[in-house]
Amino acid sequence: KTHKKLWVFLFRSKVFYPIMQNEDVYMINDYQKFFNNSLDLYAIANFEGFFLELNNAWENTLGFSVEELTSKPFMSFIHPDDIDSSLKIYSEVIKNLPQVINYQNRYMTKSGEHRWLSWNVQMNYEERLCFCNARDVTSDLENQKKLTLALDELAYFRQAIDQTLLVSVSDLAGNITYANDKFCDVSGYELEELMGKNHRIVN
Repeated sequence: KTHKKLWVFLFRSKVFYPIMQNEDVYMINDYQKFFNNSLDLYAIANFEGFFLELNNAWENTLGFSVEELTSKPFMSFIHPDDIDSSLKIYSEVIKNLPQVINYQNRYMTKSGEHRWLSWNVQMNYEERLCFCNARDVTSDLENQKKLTLALDELAYFRQAIDQTLLVSVSDLAGNITYANDKFCDVSGYELEELMGKNHRIVN
């Protein structure tokens, strides 16, 4: 019961002030430090579509102040191409569907760019609140995209090489450990016949 009261005070300090004992005040100070110093983006939103509480990571990530982010509906800050899908998810979860949801969408920065956020949301239907934890995964997605492109290019070059060049790989003893299809076609051997054999087999 005390634990719940502390969290309500911490995240809803603008609207609710319970009477607490001294030890509760110390705990709240610790929670507040954790809340504001976290690199993750923590938020409390109501079912009307407004942020009530945000930690400092939001301003560091998006460039908007906490006051700006809480002054209008959070959908105002979502990338235009992600508004419809975000509205669909939000409308579903406030209908008492999943207690915890995970999804990604893009939020606009003050400079006009966008950041990909990966969300984990816990609903409190009794108090009509969304307890949210988001992580900026923009760099991760960009790196994954670069890796995918690099692998696609590698596959393309390998296909081009396999169609035009004879390729075989041998260990230090001269035994074949790999041969491409072109090498097998020209040598007249199946790959299984070549593996482990000395490369002189094709001389």
